[in-house]
Amino acid sequence: MVTAAARTLGRPAPDVVIDPDLGLEESWRASAEAFDISEQELTTLVAGAFRLPRADLSEAQPTATKLLPASVAREHMVFPIRDDDRTLVVACADPTNPDIEQAVGFVSGRTPDIRLECPSALTGGDRHRL
Repeated sequence: MVTAAARTLGRPAPDVVIDPDLGLEESWRASAEAFDISEQELTTLVAGAFRLPRADLSEAQPTATKLLPASVAREHMVFPIRDDDRTLVVACADPTNPDIEQAVGFVSGRTPDIRLECPSALTGGDRHRL
């Protein structure tokens, strides 16, 4: 996340080492702190670096959650937002995980449309999603 954010900002990455044993939420938080920005600002930067749209969790539809088992959503830290006959739009917190697209597509039977959101928006706050 640090490298992606630095690339988008066009400035060198801060001198910080993110422990690979940290969970995704903690890594995201540490990356935001390294740049002295919010997790939401980091999400926008990382989305730009990976050329992914930002997720809009307010668009969540109940039909989408029926297509993705909760165990898969928790394992890959994704949240189903909406669906149609062919696609399932999911919010994802880890754009570097190549297994997400395959897992979501396999269990839902739909082509995944990946959007980016920070882990705390998917797991925390007053609307616990995962």
